[in-house]
Amino acid sequence: MVLFLAESPLQVISCYELFKQKFADERVLLVVKYSGERKKKTHDYQLKKTVEALDWPECKEVSFLCRIKQFSWAKKRIIKYKIIKACEGHANVVCMGDFKSEWMHDLKIKLLPESVYLTDDGVGVIEAKKKYIDKGFLHRNKKSGWLSGDHYVQPIIFSSFVRSSGDGSSVHNDYRALRAESRNKEVDVGIVFYFGAKYSEAGIMSLEHELELISKAKLYFEERGKKIKYIPHRADTPSKLELIESQLNIPVNPLGLPAELYLLKLGYLPWGIAGAFTSALLSLDKLFDFESVVSFEVPSAVLRAESSRAISNIYNEYRQAGIDVVGLDFNKHDRI
Repeated sequence: MVLFLAESPLQVISCYELFKQKFADERVLLVVKYSGERKKKTHDYQLKKTVEALDWPECKEVSFLCRIKQFSWAKKRIIKYKIIKACEGHANVVCMGDFKSEWMHDLKIKLLPESVYLTDDGVGVIEAKKKYIDKGFLHRNKKSGWLSGDHYVQPIIFSSFVRSSGDGSSVHNDYRALRAESRNKEVDVGIVFYFGAKYSEAGIMSLEHELELISKAKLYFEERGKKIKYIPHRADTPSKLELIESQLNIPVNPLGLPAELYLLKLGYLPWGIAGAFTSALLSLDKLFDFESVVSFEVPSAVLRAESSRAISNIYNEYRQAGIDVVGLDFNKHDRI
């Protein structure tokens, strides 16, 4: 029995890749946790569409949200009991979509797996590896926080952000399963998809600097005879998207699906893709043959101090993966 745990569209996609590459002949169960919160309606919608688009043999959809907040803990306990029962009390392999998730760690401990995989393919996997796994912190619970010990199974990292290691502690995700499903597509040679993110919304940089970043990206490609379309993150605010359209004169193109699935279904490919430090660049670069993949490097001076080192690590990963990292100078610019 192989148990996959996920709570985001990209986690589901990465879990699917691992399932197809390694466990296609095993009995597998995907458990997907939805937020259920009204403010995360778009996230839940994309998550459900992602699950529906992939041929999972067995899937259980759950939400811990309870109308009476005081009873949420009871609902969570009942759901976890039902998952354990569905696994008949044991799973040979547990694949966690998020290493920081307490409910995933809790199931991992109770099911006594022989192997554990970390299948998060977002930029957070770099932090998880450096901050926790490499330092021996392999388990997390609500009462004690991060714990270490030889009795905890070290997770095998399955991600496009890592290279396969000789000792088997990490496996590079090259998206071969989904890539095999993609067909030869025509290319729109005049278009670049620029993938946005919730940088200002999360306080990583100011809105002014984020708009300046996008403006500089637009100029970079205009000088090369290309036009960009802004692909919003599901957490981008409507007010920011309005400024991108009205002040920067850049069309905003919501996908309604994770970028990986959207482009698989799309009848053509853009000439290139771009962004700052978004997970989409690495996963899409593995899935499709773009003429150009560009990451714009934001100066650390305009980033939140506590985020600067982690973002620097992401740019280093991009360089090692062969993605063009273009430095930006925010000291010499035209104000928006």
